Amino acid sequence: MKVALMTLLLLVGGCRKMDRPGGLPQSAVLMGTPEKYYFIDCARVGAGTDYSCTVYGASGNRMASGVFGLQGGPSFNSRDRAEYSGFDGSEIALTENRHLVVHEPPRPEGVPASAVWGGGPTCGGFLDCTSAAAGRIFDCKMFADDTGTIIAQGRYELHGDIAGGLRAPKGCDAAAGGHIFLAGTGAYLARVK
Repeated sequence: MKVALMTLLLLVGGCRKMDRPGGLPQSAVLMGTPEKYYFIDCARVGAGTDYSCTVYGASGNRMASGVFGLQGGPSFNSRDRAEYSGFDGSEIALTENRHLVVHEPPRPEGVPASAVWGGGPTCGGFLDCTSAAAGRIFDCKMFADDTGTIIAQGRYELHGDIAGGLRAPKGCDAAAGGHIFLAGTGAYLARVK
């Protein structure tokens, strides 16, 4: 009896509660484990396979937002938490090998046509680079994908190799600390001082 009671106390004491932060829309459903969980709010856009989705972190912070296209199977009930199986920062995984992939957002005014979108729902933007000198030096501007505001610009040196040159990667380009990290390549552009 004592052993059973001790086991029960350990199990209950070891459980972590997945609290719902205030301010989330009631339509956001819980997905994940006590160690890593999210709230996802998706609604179908029109009669097609697009969904407007926002992913919130455990504290209620907005982690990702955009229009996602359903791939890999039939439509799903976006209000049923059992339909969701994961979020990797760029795609929302669903059951039955289906997933939601973010669409490129509309190009904001002021972003040149030569800029490629290397973003995702959590980071990135439109990147426009031109060769500044022979070799691996580029003049680059990175524009926020929602406003078109320049978030990084200057002369950069390419570190690492990119097959086929600078073009839209799969994932997110992110500007941080004088670097522009090129998703899916292992390469980055470092600001030349």
